[in-house]
Amino acid sequence: NKINDIITTDAGGRGMTHLVVPGDLLASAKLLARLTAKSKSRPRDPPSRNDDDDGDDGGDDDPLVIILSGFPCCVAHAPPTETDGPPGAWAIAAAASNLGHRVVLVTDRCNEDVFRASAPEHKLDDADDSKWELITFPPEEDMTEDQSQRLRALARK
Repeated sequence: NKINDIITTDAGGRGMTHLVVPGDLLASAKLLARLTAKSKSRPRDPPSRNDDDDGDDGGDDDPLVIILSGFPCCVAHAPPTETDGPPGAWAIAAAASNLGHRVVLVTDRCNEDVFRASAPEHKLDDADDSKWELITFPPEEDMTEDQSQRLRALARK
């Protein structure tokens, strides 16, 4: 409970306390602890959505970890990116990837440059289709129907 209390403290007075869901940290930790290595072979980076030509995201036999981060919470700044979100998201991505899981990181479009700049070296290199995938979305009011459907599809995975 002590870690949960520290993490859920709204030290900056940003009004985050209403976002705290009791038990979420423990439930998330248990979920991450259940991630197991896919095989005894050398872990690999997950394929990107460009892995094959049939339009799906490839590697469907591999477990998928979707990480949502980068909420624009520092709205008076450009970009409005939180400072702990990107490195924390990449740390979770590295752990899941090392266990053989496909990784998709989802963030707001306004945070894309920060996430790309903070990504571990070569993990988002578009020329190499074995890297992690970063998906960005515009604000809801600017979303196309295709983008909205894609976001809903991710939520169902």
